[in-house]
Amino acid sequence: VAEACRSDPGAVLGRLWQILRRCGAWILAEPWRRPEDAQLAAELRHGLVDLGPSFVKVGQLLSSRVDLLPSAYITELGCLTDRVAA
Repeated sequence: VAEACRSDPGAVLGRLWQILRRCGAWILAEPWRRPEDAQLAAELRHGLVDLGPSFVKVGQLLSSRVDLLPSAYITELGCLTDRVAA
């Protein structure tokens, strides 16, 4: 990250802006006041998908953490996991 900041700070700032623009609306919606709001959970999932594979991986990780998120979020983020036949 430090190397990227030195070599192309504009690209780093652009990506940070992209992340804040996509997830900032979700954060400002105050999801902690409406923990079971399925629409907010869906917006978070769509935001993570839009931001790319690293963010999808974070969503997959969070989908298994029932101790951290309400059930609406666990259900919605569970859609990010692959369904592989055994």
